[in-house]
Amino acid sequence: MKAGFYHSTKHLTEEQLHAASAECVICGSRELKRLSDLQKNPSVFLLRCETCSCISASRLPTQAALNAYYATYYDHEVFETAEEAVTFHDIESFAKRISKVVEPYLNGRTLNILDFGGGSGALSKRFCKLHANKGKKTELDLVDYSLARRSYDLQGIAVSEYATIEDLLKNLNNEKSKYDLVLASAVLEHLPNPTEALRQLSRLLRKGGVLYIRTPTVYPIMHTLSKVNVSVDFTFPAHIHDMGEEFWRYYFTELAPHSMRVIVSRPSPVETSFRGSFFRTLAAHVLKFPWRLLGKHYTLVGGWEVFARKSQD
Repeated sequence: MKAGFYHSTKHLTEEQLHAASAECVICGSRELKRLSDLQKNPSVFLLRCETCSCISASRLPTQAALNAYYATYYDHEVFETAEEAVTFHDIESFAKRISKVVEPYLNGRTLNILDFGGGSGALSKRFCKLHANKGKKTELDLVDYSLARRSYDLQGIAVSEYATIEDLLKNLNNEKSKYDLVLASAVLEHLPNPTEALRQLSRLLRKGGVLYIRTPTVYPIMHTLSKVNVSVDFTFPAHIHDMGEEFWRYYFTELAPHSMRVIVSRPSPVETSFRGSFFRTLAAHVLKFPWRLLGKHYTLVGGWEVFARKSQD
């Protein structure tokens, strides 16, 4: 999605929603705390799991409702090209930010990269170009609702596209541990069952490979601003889960495969640029800064990113 543009919440009907569950969809805990309302008639609200700290919608959209929603997800006048359907103004800087962390672990001459839910792959393509310029052969697999299966060469980068992870798995011919880097940027919050996707992505990493995750954590900001009668759109049903620092600490301690070890966990970068959206960008930087001083005691950061490496043992 283009930085600065966000789909608003869409009201879902009874037929478009699954029945409410008494258990956390992430960890199965029944210790759930009711938070803000998302819609009425039928009622959908946010629930915080007191065990894993994930915040989720009390009722999840059906697959048919999600298919209909995402069928027109990028059909908006602000998107002039498919390459613009991203959440960052400055993709080059974002790619360099990721590269700075993962480059020490990319030792081979050939890089196999999976971009899961990355739209047209603007971020991963920029990342591949950075490393192709350093003499590495790069192969990129893209998985996204918006894509149809095809393969092509992009300035020396071998690119293959798939609509679903199942399509990708069929093509891998049981090559279970292929990728040096897997990107899951701004996608897990859209999935009814993100932990299953995480297990699949972890299995696809080669030993020593790195998984990059970026998710929103907007509820703390919503809650704080509601005290001064300012509302923040949760963008349901696109945004189903809110996953911040506490959640990722719990996930990689209690739920993640034992082979995965966190190497970096921190607030995500600001999506907009001063040139493109000065005041919004300034506000985002101001909100994120206190975390450097207060750490886990400060939650108004808006988004979180995690780099986790698969053990070489």
